[in-house]
Amino acid sequence: MSDKVKLVYLNLVDQDATIITASTEDAFYPASNLKDPRTTKKFRTTATSGNVVFDFITTEAVDTIMVRGDALSGRGFTGTLTVEANATDSWGSPAYTSTLTFSDDNNIGFNVLTSDESYRYWRIVGSGTSYLELSNICIGKSFIPGKNMGNNFSYEQRDLSSSKTNAYGQEFFIERNTRDHAKLAFKFLTVTELDSFITMLAATGKTKPIWMIPDNAAFFSPDKYVFSSQFYFKKRPPYRHSIKGLWSLTLDLAEVI
Repeated sequence: MSDKVKLVYLNLVDQDATIITASTEDAFYPASNLKDPRTTKKFRTTATSGNVVFDFITTEAVDTIMVRGDALSGRGFTGTLTVEANATDSWGSPAYTSTLTFSDDNNIGFNVLTSDESYRYWRIVGSGTSYLELSNICIGKSFIPGKNMGNNFSYEQRDLSSSKTNAYGQEFFIERNTRDHAKLAFKFLTVTELDSFITMLAATGKTKPIWMIPDNAAFFSPDKYVFSSQFYFKKRPPYRHSIKGLWSLTLDLAEVI
């Protein structure tokens, strides 16, 4: 495949050391909510437009910026977002600026940078109808496996709706949202490549999410946003020794709601 899967498991936004400061802040939707992985825990400004600044304390390399809306109601901003970065908390002429386009059909938007941008401060700027609302944000450096996933990549949207049937065979439905699930199989990993996965899984376990872009070049997808999202590991994968010195494993993922 022409474009290897990208996984971000160290999200600089939700690190304990990161300081988040907003231009304005609704007391019921504080900027601190941006550290919560649940998409329904949101940040809102008290004005129709605004920004939020992330201070990572130290200069950090970044090559991926991703934004998700509320998994149940979608995004809370209009148009595009502006992403900026600088060595200092001064925004008159930031060193890095880009525009992030959001896909409403897939409830996600992202920028994959061609090279690392290393700065201490990052800022997201946007506007909304009555307020700027942001849900989940990822700013970090992607883990790109030494070998790409095999042909056993699978993706499933599970409908969480339920139904009851009465004595006459009539069905009554309770409509709920869907939840995406993905499986990524990696084969013939060297010991060094396997160790990179072990490091990732030790950092996340089942309780911390990862962000995935499996096909940024839209090589096998309808478009690059379709299979990209934020996930939990359903379980730690077993490591299978296939041939002397070569390993295989499968990542089993469930969407963060």
